[in-house]
Amino acid sequence: MPIIIKDFTWTQSESKISINLPLKGTKANNVDILNSREYVKVSYPPFLFECWFYEMIDDDSSVIVVKNGIISLQFSKAEDSVWPSLFHKDFENKELLKLVREEAIKYAGQKAERLTKEKNDLKEANKKLALKEQMKVK
Repeated sequence: MPIIIKDFTWTQSESKISINLPLKGTKANNVDILNSREYVKVSYPPFLFECWFYEMIDDDSSVIVVKNGIISLQFSKAEDSVWPSLFHKDFENKELLKLVREEAIKYAGQKAERLTKEKNDLKEANKKLALKEQMKVK
């Protein structure tokens, strides 16, 4: 059974959210982070932090830094505003939260596949360009 992290801090501006979690003696390479537009999960057994955001974030501009015993998560908000809370307003609705978690996992998998495909396509295009350049030289 995981130990839920409750001793975290968070701050916000109109456009950004920052969350700081204590590493509790865990090495950085043992930290697993999954985030989507609505959800973030940070796991470093036996510790777990989950957050269903009050509103959506722009997960493509996320910055995550693990150093000096702190995990620092920085997110840009999808829309500029001050949130009354970090957590979703229906935080007590376990069925909704389960659905959002499942969607986040699915979204993260699709995003990873898309990024891998884009990286492979770019690599292939670079190989073709290098070959064309080599053929021009001869």
